[in-house]
Amino acid sequence: LKLKMEADRLAAETGALLLDILGDVDKAWVDSIYEQDFTDFNNLAPQRPALVATTTTDDDDDVTALNQSLIELCEMISKWITIHQGEGVVGTPPPSHTHTLWSTIVNKGLSYKSLVAVLFTYMIEGFRSTDSSCVSLGTQLEAVGACRVYLMLLQTPGNGAFNIFHPVVYEQCFQISKLWPTVTNERSKKESSSCVRRDGSSSLSQTDDGATTATLQHHITQFMVTFQTFVEKFSLTGSPQSLTQTVHWLSAVTRLAPDRPPYTLNTLAQLSYTSLHTLITSPDTATVKLVLKSLLPNMLLLSGCENTDRVNINVDQALVLTQLQCIQFIQHLTTATHAVCECVYIFLQHTAVRVVDRTEHRTRTTQGIVAVLSSLPDSLQQRYTTWLTHLTQHSKSLRRSISVDIITSWLLTLTHTHT
Repeated sequence: LKLKMEADRLAAETGALLLDILGDVDKAWVDSIYEQDFTDFNNLAPQRPALVATTTTDDDDDVTALNQSLIELCEMISKWITIHQGEGVVGTPPPSHTHTLWSTIVNKGLSYKSLVAVLFTYMIEGFRSTDSSCVSLGTQLEAVGACRVYLMLLQTPGNGAFNIFHPVVYEQCFQISKLWPTVTNERSKKESSSCVRRDGSSSLSQTDDGATTATLQHHITQFMVTFQTFVEKFSLTGSPQSLTQTVHWLSAVTRLAPDRPPYTLNTLAQLSYTSLHTLITSPDTATVKLVLKSLLPNMLLLSGCENTDRVNINVDQALVLTQLQCIQFIQHLTTATHAVCECVYIFLQHTAVRVVDRTEHRTRTTQGIVAVLSSLPDSLQQRYTTWLTHLTQHSKSLRRSISVDIITSWLLTLTHTHT
């Protein structure tokens, strides 16, 4: 009875909030988006509900009415998930003896397709490149909120019956990393001219206001927390391409440089690594290999999310921290099965033959290889040193010298260990 009363109250609140957000969305517009499979969205005029259209964003107030509504909707969906916790697997219909989020949507005469289409609208508008348009902080926060709501919907029991998951919408969430303020972005802000929107106000992308940057970082971190719970509850095995994109994106997020001390990268990267670890808990080693391959730039001290082949002349603190966290993550993996350790062994081979030919890169990468090698079983350590011995005869001088560096460092480690 108590559960039913709670569900009744939550259904009323959720229905009222959804009516505010979706009450005036044109069905034909929604149908057009689905007919084009979300791939030709730019040719459709975006629809923003009256709640948004009548709301003006004050520069001193980051949270628009829509943004606040999206935050409240996340909280309500979380309560729905709690109510049905343990009632079944995500994607299967929840029990029929009480209200559900999906029955609430249907009973209010609303469309789940409209909700997904509108959320996609907010993502598109908030993730526009600042090279082509200036996007306000409020719009960016709405995009982050829309991503959170969408992932929460995918965690809600019964979502599978409504086909809420769509690869294009899901992968649009990955654009959120573009909003994370980096050192490069900060530099470009100071060098570029001020960007002015149609209403005459400056955009976030060109402001040096630390408070707005902190606000955006906070909301993105909250998204990462939501994403972590998403990968725990939603299986991507039925969508291999989305799984691959997820691994690549999470690995790229671990390489996002911290904006300023204290290093927010610790929190962001840790959430990413936790999500990666969740994805590779299955017996299949294919995902393990995919994750390790995507983390190769971390070990090699390469920078950048989009271009992982870019080499910094100097190894800064952010790169060192990124490599250290990667080493700790891989060392943790070696505590799993022998099959996973075999994958790590192969990863160390790839790392050795792709070391960057710069003094500091070589030194730190060699140290990283030795650190991970130390955590492998003795049999794999012996196999790796044998392989390194063969590598000393390679035709390329760089590979010969790298193999000698690793062997030397490994022998020193063994000497210190026995001492």
